[in-house]
Amino acid sequence: MAYVQSLDGDEAWWLWAKSDAGGRPHSLPGHLLDSGAVAELIWSDFLSSSVRATLDEISNGRGRDLLVLLAAWHDLGKATPAFQAQCPWLIGDAEERGLKHPPLTGLATERLRHGNSGSLIAERVLTVSGAEGFGWLLPIIAGHHGSFLFWAREKYRTCRRQVGPCDSAKRWVQVQEGLSLSTAEAFGIDICSLTLKWPGYATQLALAGFVSMADWIASSSEFEGTGLGRVNADAALDSARSRADQAWRNLGLDGTGHWEASAPPAGFRQRFGFRPNPLQLLVDDVASNLPEPGLVIVEAPMGEGKTEAALAAIEVLVDRFGLGGFAFAMPTQGTTDAMYGRVDAWLTAHSPSTPLALVHGKAMANEAWRNRRSRREIRGVCDDDPYGHPDELLDSRTAPQDWLLGRHRALLSPAVVATIDHLLFAATHIKYVSLRYAGLVGKVLVIDEVHSYDVFMAEFLQQLLRWCQDAGIPVLLMWLFTDECGVSTTRRVGGEAGMGRGP
Repeated sequence: MAYVQSLDGDEAWWLWAKSDAGGRPHSLPGHLLDSGAVAELIWSDFLSSSVRATLDEISNGRGRDLLVLLAAWHDLGKATPAFQAQCPWLIGDAEERGLKHPPLTGLATERLRHGNSGSLIAERVLTVSGAEGFGWLLPIIAGHHGSFLFWAREKYRTCRRQVGPCDSAKRWVQVQEGLSLSTAEAFGIDICSLTLKWPGYATQLALAGFVSMADWIASSSEFEGTGLGRVNADAALDSARSRADQAWRNLGLDGTGHWEASAPPAGFRQRFGFRPNPLQLLVDDVASNLPEPGLVIVEAPMGEGKTEAALAAIEVLVDRFGLGGFAFAMPTQGTTDAMYGRVDAWLTAHSPSTPLALVHGKAMANEAWRNRRSRREIRGVCDDDPYGHPDELLDSRTAPQDWLLGRHRALLSPAVVATIDHLLFAATHIKYVSLRYAGLVGKVLVIDEVHSYDVFMAEFLQQLLRWCQDAGIPVLLMWLFTDECGVSTTRRVGGEAGMGRGP
């Protein structure tokens, strides 16, 4: 690298990332440090051991560095004249220090894709540094606002529009490279030795979801603007970590990301108060002998205890594969409400401090759930997405904090009972689908009443199962088994290591 600028350098601290963060602008290096500090907490306090192991596997044991680097670099594209020109009243000090801007004609009205330009800056820095296998990181940086479409087609056009040309283009490139390297160095990340493996798409999407999670938290009202101007780098990092730790506690995220697995899992009779029947014994045996996270299919007539068998299997799978929770999906809001009560009673006996979320469009009509939610008003906006501010809950032991229940984020809760649509959305191309994968990885998925799904839903379910195989997510599928006359007559349990082709 021809030019390396320290975070103590003058120019970068006069670039803005947030024009109005709590009434003051916030510098770009400050926001990158905030995001990286939040990512450190996500790694240590939120991810399950299985997710950390997956990230370590694809990065030669450097999963923490990978997550923190992506979070700290997600807004590198804001170090461009086109982005900075959106706030003409904030660019004067940067121009005085040699970072000239092109004419503003057209820039203020054109939709700017700073994610794309950020991916190009990261590509240039990683290429020169000698890092290997990093190509799949670039769409994550480009799509940190939730959309990954059209990235490849538009990236070079975006480069020409946002990075240059202007009279001080060379100086801008120097600042971009210096900011990238010094931010990584601040977190102790050596990008020159970074060697990555190419993971499956589901893992990439989950990692992108955690980057968006870090960005949303670091962009919330918990992080007030510190103004623009020269700051000591060490003091800025200490401040970022202190702010991140305080925000983490204020949002109620401390202690919410982990499942309390009993070691070893309690016996069936101890947990449910009765001896297991042959079906339940067989499900337990299949779950206990899966060589790797895979698909378990349970078919049985009504009244055979499929729900208890699934709950017992959750315990076994969480303990065996180091998972962080589960998601239990039902076909309708009525069946979901009924299952919520049963799962709540089981979870209270199994892991009383693990919060359980009820997720469907009319969840607040469920009295038990409503009584566990905070009655305080939600405040704050992040990326046009409401987030919850924590306050005293009526029963904080069994209800997730409000931030986890915001739009796109409900599956991030460690334990979830939801209508099936919230899982099937993961098989679509909706915005912020990455956050749904961040909520699914490291969990056991139980999908009940599969016999009631139509052909349309089955197509999405089949694609979801493929993604689950890709990410190593164990799945239990359960449905009613009947004879040709529609009468339940027998039972069958099947299990296999691979996901197969779905129902």
